[in-house]
Amino acid sequence: MAGTGKSTITQTIAREHLAQDQLGASFFFNRGGSDVGKARKFFTTISFQLIRRSTFMKRYILKAVDENRDITE
Repeated sequence: MAGTGKSTITQTIAREHLAQDQLGASFFFNRGGSDVGKARKFFTTISFQLIRRSTFMKRYILKAVDENRDITE
């Protein structure tokens, strides 16, 4: 339900993991929020966040994209 604090809890957990240098990513869907309300942005957003934080993950994500050019579809 709206207004119950889900986003606040998620952001708090994400900050704690970041402070401990633990890998994680987040994405908020927003009904009626243009692209933010669409699942097709989910994977590209998460992939971008993971690439920025982990050279280990970057290698595998870029390989998957290279091998599957239509992966974002």
